[in-house]
Amino acid sequence: MSTDHAYGIIDHFRKSNSSFNGMLVFSYNDIIRKSGHVTELSINFSKPPNELQPSNVPSIFLYVISPTKEKDQFVIIYRHQLSDEQIQQLLNNKTKSENSNITDSDIRTITIREPSLYLEAGQFLGVGFGNYSGYPHRVKGSDSYYIDLNTANYALKTGKPQLFIKQAIYCVTVSFTIRPASSA
Repeated sequence: MSTDHAYGIIDHFRKSNSSFNGMLVFSYNDIIRKSGHVTELSINFSKPPNELQPSNVPSIFLYVISPTKEKDQFVIIYRHQLSDEQIQQLLNNKTKSENSNITDSDIRTITIREPSLYLEAGQFLGVGFGNYSGYPHRVKGSDSYYIDLNTANYALKTGKPQLFIKQAIYCVTVSFTIRPASSA
């Protein structure tokens, strides 16, 4: 029996609002340790998607990203858009962190039941925040990389390495769980 692996920082007492709408972002510390499928994703919002535009459905994407020999260049391998059902689950599944007061923590979580998002050891999981996707917190604790969503989607089409912008010390409040693939 394999043990699931947790990644990311979901909360910290030193967090601040951020806007990543139109951006793809990932934490450099969250390099995948063991190949497997994403089974859960959580985002801690300062303003969740449904508070900004209640009548509009947000678009959130998950990207599989591979490093290259060049320090700040990465190849985008795959993109998965969260389904309307997954978005509704995200909007409806609200919890608070034990480390936060009532007003500054709004953690939303989805469970990914089908094994559709596979990452290999050494890759990264990025989150793309499209239209109406809310404002996640950012915290001190890890370097992160980001890129414009349009550029990311073009890089996915071409398969060519793309230069990402490094954000030292800060990362977005996203956590996820990987269930290691069973070996035959």
